[in-house]
Amino acid sequence: MDNNDFILKIVAELEKKGIKTGYDKLKKELEKDPAKIDVILNTSGTFGRTKGSIKKLAAELHNELSVEISKLQKQGQNINFDLSVGDVEDVIQNVINHTKKLGESFDVASDKAQKFLAKFNKKSGGVLINSDEFKSVQEAINGLGNTHTIEDLNKAMNTLEVTYDNMSSKLRNSGKSFNPFINAKNEMATMDKTIEGISLEFDKLSSKPDDVANAIKELSIQQSKVNNFTVGTMEWADAYGHLQEMVRNVTKDISNLQKAQSSKSLQPKIDEIQLSMAGKNTKSKNYDYQIDTEIKKLKDLGFTDKEVAQKVKILTDAQAELKRVMDSNDFDSVASKNKAIVESDNERTIALNQVRTAYGQLKNDTSQYYNLNKQSKLSNDIQNWLSKNSRASKEAKESLNAYYRELSSGRVSVDRLEYIEKELNDLDTTQRGLGKLGKNLKDQFAEAGRSFTQWLSVSSAIMLGVSKTKEAISELIELDSILTEISKTSDLTNQQLRELGNTAFDSASKYGRSAADYLTGVQEMYRAGFKNAEEMAELSLLAQAAGDMEANSANDYLMATNAAYNYKGSVEELNKVLDSQNYITNNAAVSMQDMADATSEAASIASQYGVKIDELSALIAVATSKTRESGSEVGTALKSIFVTLQDTTSKPVIDAFESVGISMTKIVDGSERLKTPIELLKELSTVFNKLPEGDTKRANILTDIGKKYHANTLSAILSDWESYESMLDLYSQGIGSAAEEAEKSANNIEGSLNRLSNTWTDTVENIINSDAILTIVKSLNGLLSVINKITDNLGSLGTIGIGTGLFTGVRNVGGLKFREFYFINVFC
Repeated sequence: MDNNDFILKIVAELEKKGIKTGYDKLKKELEKDPAKIDVILNTSGTFGRTKGSIKKLAAELHNELSVEISKLQKQGQNINFDLSVGDVEDVIQNVINHTKKLGESFDVASDKAQKFLAKFNKKSGGVLINSDEFKSVQEAINGLGNTHTIEDLNKAMNTLEVTYDNMSSKLRNSGKSFNPFINAKNEMATMDKTIEGISLEFDKLSSKPDDVANAIKELSIQQSKVNNFTVGTMEWADAYGHLQEMVRNVTKDISNLQKAQSSKSLQPKIDEIQLSMAGKNTKSKNYDYQIDTEIKKLKDLGFTDKEVAQKVKILTDAQAELKRVMDSNDFDSVASKNKAIVESDNERTIALNQVRTAYGQLKNDTSQYYNLNKQSKLSNDIQNWLSKNSRASKEAKESLNAYYRELSSGRVSVDRLEYIEKELNDLDTTQRGLGKLGKNLKDQFAEAGRSFTQWLSVSSAIMLGVSKTKEAISELIELDSILTEISKTSDLTNQQLRELGNTAFDSASKYGRSAADYLTGVQEMYRAGFKNAEEMAELSLLAQAAGDMEANSANDYLMATNAAYNYKGSVEELNKVLDSQNYITNNAAVSMQDMADATSEAASIASQYGVKIDELSALIAVATSKTRESGSEVGTALKSIFVTLQDTTSKPVIDAFESVGISMTKIVDGSERLKTPIELLKELSTVFNKLPEGDTKRANILTDIGKKYHANTLSAILSDWESYESMLDLYSQGIGSAAEEAEKSANNIEGSLNRLSNTWTDTVENIINSDAILTIVKSLNGLLSVINKITDNLGSLGTIGIGTGLFTGVRNVGGLKFREFYFINVFC
């Protein structure tokens, strides 16, 4: 077909279909195209039917369609463009169809890319938005159909995905379990504090190697490099990963130095253990003595040797294991051996506490079936009856002697005691009716002789006075020795020491304790470095009186609490703690002794992990009252639980929390922080109590967080969080409670006797330092002369040299520090 035929065909088709209508339709459809393909067909004017006009029109149509089809072909659309075949309208429609198809493909690709970007932006915590790869995807989306094809867009998305994986891998090298991108931003936000903390830990070391010191300086330099890069770029990720590696290396170096230093610090503990094992420590701390004490207590309950051995086996085995570790040479270093010894000693302590707890339970259980006090009293009653009634019949004596042997041979049930008691009463009634009560003539003469001899010796009042005076002098010597030790650990002048000795009696009497208790407390507080040792010692007396505690326990408790919560020796703050904890013990099934022991054991770790003293006290009360474990055991358990609750490196712990939908962290001021142990325990309690009994998640919480030995303690806390909150409330109400409790203690029999003893000793001290001693000695000499004349005539029936005993006791008194004791010369 020549050009004329071609043109004529176009003209014919255009005239047939309506060229203007076709152009308008094409233009309208193409303008809808999202790729914005411009089609400009100049259809204005009147088309002539001349050959020139037709040629011009055909050329314009051919050119316009060629341009648009070329654009479509670049986007991957395959269009057969041949105006010589088919109608012009078919060609135009073909262009329109392909344009629509391409537009739909662009819509799908753009939507997919937008979602892709949103996903990676979220996954990276907004970090990747600054990367070149992220920006490339955005440019490809915006340029679809013009500067970029769908293939270009796919390549950009693949590149971004690879970049994300690489960067995520680099950032995750920090070792954290959280989102690596968010974690990296947070870590960099707090890097100043991290480096400062590392420096502080390094400064605490006694040995500071130069290479570690230089490595710490390099941390700040590398930090600046990271900050100079745009967040989210690969350069930033590389620099951050290197910084984290440097932090890990320095931290590891410091940890190794701390272990070495810790090994040295363990030596005093090792020495203490060795003394206790060898029986060379103070009596109560010697390990064999502790075992013997528990054995005796169990035997006193009436258990056989075999039963006792079984009940203390856990303790004897633990001590045998401790000895094995101490004798072993299978350790690669002294440090590792020392650590093993301390750990084994801790296990022995746990075993000792378990034996003591078991004894308490056994004693409680035994009291329901046996009454050892009543058994002892009944045994004494039978002895007294037999000694007073030697005229009783032979049968009555034999019966009672048989009962006495039964009572002395082991435990006797309550029912049997009641039967024997009834028999004793019946025999007494029967023998009284027979006139068999009382002593026979021989016994009466013997008793008369003894009474005469006693009358001849000296009145019991004088003997008691002499005895008590000797006791007072002995106590004064003891107080003098304590004051001597105080002078070695304090900067007190001689005058101040005298005043301390003189006021000791009044200070101790306020709480119904002995002056020796008070001065021993002063001595311990000075040794611990307290400048206000006398005030601290008086606070210790308050704790002893209010909580019925031993002096050593009270002192350890106050010193541990002070150190843990940095009270700086504030008696006021420590008194608040004592008041509040005492008030809890008055209203809950926990003793002040257990509260103090648990506080001494756990306070340091509790404070370190953000557990306040009132929170710790409430946890101790709940755990002790529900488990019936000793205070030391509860304190050890709480320490372990606190450490586990802050362990973000333990997979079992992390899994236990995640399995019940609890996060170990929270966002504070834009930074991710660990929750405190109390916050985590509260959340765990809520979830724990919603889980059914036997649920594996419930069991996992106890085993993964409570561990092998402390799951029972953790269960007690989680299952009764209301009690914890009640204990917190009690803590807030305790002001003044210790003083009230101490007053009761001071006024009981023991406290009153202690006050009387203090008064008497103080009186003896005053008399010894006065001229009145001359008059008293002369009077005593006159009385003793009379007594000696009588006893010379009576021989062995008389008294045995009272004067000798008195004078000997006095001559044994040494030179006392807080007064000059002139009585030595007077007596001698």
